[in-house]
Amino acid sequence: MKKVLIPLILFSPLALLSGAKLNPAHISADSKWMLHMDLDAFRNSQTGQNARSKWMGDEVEKKLQEMKETYGIDLDKGMHGATLYGNGEKDNGVLVIHAEVDKQKMIGFAKLNQEYSKSSYNGRKIHSMPGKRPGKQAHVCFHGKGTILVAQTKELIEGAIDVLDGQTASIKIGEGMRSLSEELDNPMMIAYGDFSALSEIQNNPKAAMLKMASRSGIAMGESLGISKASMFLEAKDADSCQQIESIIRGILAIGSLQRDKQPDVAKLTNAFIVERNDNLLKVAFRMDTQELIAIGDNMREQRKGSRQRWQEKRKKWKESKE
Repeated sequence: MKKVLIPLILFSPLALLSGAKLNPAHISADSKWMLHMDLDAFRNSQTGQNARSKWMGDEVEKKLQEMKETYGIDLDKGMHGATLYGNGEKDNGVLVIHAEVDKQKMIGFAKLNQEYSKSSYNGRKIHSMPGKRPGKQAHVCFHGKGTILVAQTKELIEGAIDVLDGQTASIKIGEGMRSLSEELDNPMMIAYGDFSALSEIQNNPKAAMLKMASRSGIAMGESLGISKASMFLEAKDADSCQQIESIIRGILAIGSLQRDKQPDVAKLTNAFIVERNDNLLKVAFRMDTQELIAIGDNMREQRKGSRQRWQEKRKKWKESKE
């Protein structure tokens, strides 16, 4: 599991997920965290189109074409989405990729590795090869058209196959996630985390606020030119929820006071709405996408200017010492 992943979501009724392309039937029932990215939704959004216009160029297109010819996957248009989930234990993560791929080309490339091996599980082929880290492996299963499973151990990949085959239980929806599904029509990203089950949080003395929470989730998307984000947080009790609310409101208050020195920061913080009901805290963000893009561009230019000024001061300081 990635170190700082505070994921979230789970659904059972597919009607709640129209347009999200997140399939709860692909996520194991014992999952304590998950992260889903809908790349098609991002690609079709104003945010995605703006990002593509900034980084896409002849050199990038050339590299993407080379990767397509070598590995058999089009990272620009062939990747539709991905779901990552785990049970909270170290290195316990399963990646479900939704993509159009040249299966034979990918397998052919994998076979170039001398340690490549192939095995079967319940009629499914598993392709195994060394991972990027020493002593680790990558196990891949092409589970039907457009669905690829990836995991670090045979046990995990076999468990993922059982989930997709309906042999073991998949995850169910909770109240917090249900509230998120009602807020966004077509989320580009949705995540969920059961903090009480994540040792990286419970054993971290600096994560005092997160320890007061039991579960949390966040979803981000865009609809009719408006960028939206919704978060829920279920605290262990009402008092803990009130403390967390006070911390969040305090941070937002500091940001809103920056309207003279940092107006963009004030605009962002003023776009948040915080609501609390017993031990459930909800935070919503709404802003015109073009305005949000402009704020992002302004902040990048400001950081760039700050770095240049710092480099000039450092250069002058060095020259004065010579």
